[in-house]
Amino acid sequence: MTETDINALAAAIPAWKLFQRFFPGVEITSAQADADAPEVITYPDGFEVPSEEHLLALRLDLAREIIGTQYQRDRIAAYLPAGDTLDGILKGLAALREQGTTLPEDTLRVLDHWQAVKASHPKPKE
Repeated sequence: MTETDINALAAAIPAWKLFQRFFPGVEITSAQADADAPEVITYPDGFEVPSEEHLLALRLDLAREIIGTQYQRDRIAAYLPAGDTLDGILKGLAALREQGTTLPEDTLRVLDHWQAVKASHPKPKE
């Protein structure tokens, strides 16, 4: 992603998102009259208001963080559902156990629990 893209993303990050990420516990209100209006921020009494330069630097940091971790969100969206993935792994481990492979006690306990859940909640016959 180019620096121009990072700057565009940074400019779109609202103040409430910055405060949620960088100033947890500081309650601000953020409002816009409409999409084209500037954001109006109300800070709590006694809070030292960050400079525009500081807020811009935080926006750029957050934009880089968002861009740098996009692959994680892409992977999550592309993976199979967690239940299907777990079932596949556990079916493979169950097959290994049936073949006589020695598995760790923790794994055997998980397999036993998984099989008990499957028995208690059988898949409907089609």
